[in-house]
Amino acid sequence: MEDATFEVEPGEVLALLGPNGAGKTTTIHMLLGLLRPSAGRALLGGFDVEREPAEAYRVVGYLSENVLLYANLTAWENLRFFADVSGATVPAYTLETLLQEVGLAHVRDRRVLHFSKGMRQRLGLAIALVKDPPALIMDEPTTGLDPEGTETLLALVRKLRDEGRAILLSTHDLHRVRDVADRVAIMGARRVQAILGPEEVASADIGALYRRHAGGAP
Repeated sequence: MEDATFEVEPGEVLALLGPNGAGKTTTIHMLLGLLRPSAGRALLGGFDVEREPAEAYRVVGYLSENVLLYANLTAWENLRFFADVSGATVPAYTLETLLQEVGLAHVRDRRVLHFSKGMRQRLGLAIALVKDPPALIMDEPTTGLDPEGTETLLALVRKLRDEGRAILLSTHDLHRVRDVADRVAIMGARRVQAILGPEEVASADIGALYRRHAGGAP
């Protein structure tokens, strides 16, 4: 990465939009402390990821493209396990509420082995929310989902945004950006090439801007 300067405000979705290899996942890994930036700083909730990792990670939840779950455990057992290992004290009624919010309460006792990709992603979102974080990072969360599963997940993202959470969502799906993003950071050549504000997201030809910026410098 050469330049990935951006911020996400409470109550908004910032989409990192770019082709595979543009640097979206690398940027997210630096925010999560999995990679060390060679320059600059990564802050989560005002906490420096390198210097204050414990404080930084308490304020963020993470949903990956492929959620790692225990297939032979039920939805409830997976959620309970990840709540316990998070270090947070999470009462059972909170977990029940999370399953209701992501639409999985009716399958709480079904083994994840029998879940569709969309159901696994929704359970992953419940796990990301188990600490009630004010910020969420999502890395290509709709990849591999059918249209119904995609819309269900994005509806949940919009709901979480409206609750006041700051959401960073990486994607290469041009067609879904307007459905969920308040602002868009277009990535290309491993840097942020342009940031589109709300009016541009609503009215601009994002496809043209994407083609202009994602391949390299404007």
